[in-house]
Amino acid sequence: MPYKIKQGFMVLRPSVLTASSSAVTDIAVMDWCRSIADRISSSMDRSSLRLMVRAYRYFGEHLTIDFVDAGHAEVGIDLHVSGIYHLHDHGGSVPDLVEGLHVAGLIANLLELDATIGDPFTHVDLKAE
Repeated sequence: MPYKIKQGFMVLRPSVLTASSSAVTDIAVMDWCRSIADRISSSMDRSSLRLMVRAYRYFGEHLTIDFVDAGHAEVGIDLHVSGIYHLHDHGGSVPDLVEGLHVAGLIANLLELDATIGDPFTHVDLKAE
């Protein structure tokens, strides 16, 4: 059984991710990634589509996957780290940041896009004292 029911919703197992780059991902997670990729592909200009992945902390840890095209249309998928999978149309929660990065990579591969990691436009270096 690929999932268990907890408090009325499906709880998916984390992917098996190894140092040798092999991965085993729950089919429901792959289906969700495909649905996100299909939605992005049909609603945005594919010829100029860019994907940016960044992490942030705000009442916990998050990973956001931002899609931007030349017409400046933007769609964001926010993944909150909660220890479990809970996915919906605009994001959801993932077991940890490793799983979130894996999901971002799956979507990037489905769309055949390179991803930018981090936000190069808002970085500020602070000097340690």
